[in-house]
Amino acid sequence: MIKEGQVTFNSSTFYLFEIPFGYLSVVKEGDKVKSGEQLIVLDKKNETVFIESFGEIVVKKDDVVKPGDILCKRKGVLKNENMKAEINGTVSSINDNVIEIKMYSAETQLLDIQMQSQFDAKIEKVENGKIVLSFPALQLNLLTSKGASSLGTFSYIPLQELSKITKTKGKDNDLFGESIILTSHSSVDLYPKLSALGVNGLISNSVDFEVYDKASVLEVPFGVISGFGDLLEDETLVKWFKSIEGQKVWFDANFNRLVVPTSKCPTWIKAKV
Repeated sequence: MIKEGQVTFNSSTFYLFEIPFGYLSVVKEGDKVKSGEQLIVLDKKNETVFIESFGEIVVKKDDVVKPGDILCKRKGVLKNENMKAEINGTVSSINDNVIEIKMYSAETQLLDIQMQSQFDAKIEKVENGKIVLSFPALQLNLLTSKGASSLGTFSYIPLQELSKITKTKGKDNDLFGESIILTSHSSVDLYPKLSALGVNGLISNSVDFEVYDKASVLEVPFGVISGFGDLLEDETLVKWFKSIEGQKVWFDANFNRLVVPTSKCPTWIKAKV
């Protein structure tokens, strides 16, 4: 049975997007953005450096360099001299003994999806390297959760079907990869298998306490809706889960909640809660 306050509708749910070093916001407070719309771009001012070389250049165009890598060297009477890279980057050109390096760092090598809004949202604030977005959403409050928050495509899958999968990546990985999976009950081997297949999160209606207690180092978040043991699912919740298959959702493990963006509040919430 759905507990009071277990599912709520919020007209403004806030999501924090952190701007990595070397990137700039292309949105401002008050803007409205669509899912997939760009939020940040690379700061071109810091993109390239030019290094005047000496002696023999030992790197070539398209080489990837990191701090400490030798760029050029010169033999001396008493000792050899080396010029070393001080940045991470890729050699983009070498002209007249000038080495041009396009800089990057691990924090700024982003996929397109990491530069975009994941929801239709309003920009509430842009400051201190952060973008605050807001959007209307349904919120399923979990009993407890572990791990880091994540985004993914929602999928409700019966435990019987999940139990048949293997750890081998292949067509199962195509089916489960980057998903937030919700099921009725989690067994001792279910979480490791789904983690190996690349899911972005697992939520179960219930779980044996020993299984949950021993899950300490988590690659993806793991949440519980109702409690410990083998508890029955609420039929209204199951019907709702099936209706949101394929939607982009946010598993906010920091606040033990599953956030489902939507502008409409279902009538069953008022009827059941």
